[in-house]
Amino acid sequence: MGEVNEHLVTSSPEGMFVTLFLAVLDTATGDLRYVNAGHPPGLVVCGDTGEVTRLEQGGLIAGAVAGARYEEGRLVLPPGSILAIYSDGVTEAVRAGGEMYEEERLIAALRERVGSGARGALDGVLASVDAFSVGVEQADDITLVAVQRME
Repeated sequence: MGEVNEHLVTSSPEGMFVTLFLAVLDTATGDLRYVNAGHPPGLVVCGDTGEVTRLEQGGLIAGAVAGARYEEGRLVLPPGSILAIYSDGVTEAVRAGGEMYEEERLIAALRERVGSGARGALDGVLASVDAFSVGVEQADDITLVAVQRME
């Protein structure tokens, strides 16, 4: 992540930066290593309990400061759990009147569909965001990646 940051610092126009969530998952063991560079935290929803872990370890946005340091986070993804990585356009989706979707609704939608697999969780969240923001044009992209560790 440090190398990515240095490349972006030296090759991007001044004032340009990115948020980035980088993860490596060992599908055999469930070992997840990640770095969050100013991105909304990834969420792990446990399939058995519905317990949610926010993946916040990391550091600053990438490309903003030379020499920025990043801390790696690690955890074991429990069997049946869902890992969701999303853009802020999901939680900042608005409905008429300006109310935002926010992380609490995202977590509730993931919990509702955790037993439906990654595709079911993805479809459930996107349907929830669409229903919440019906009739309102969104100002940002709505991006979501969902991965489930099989039993």
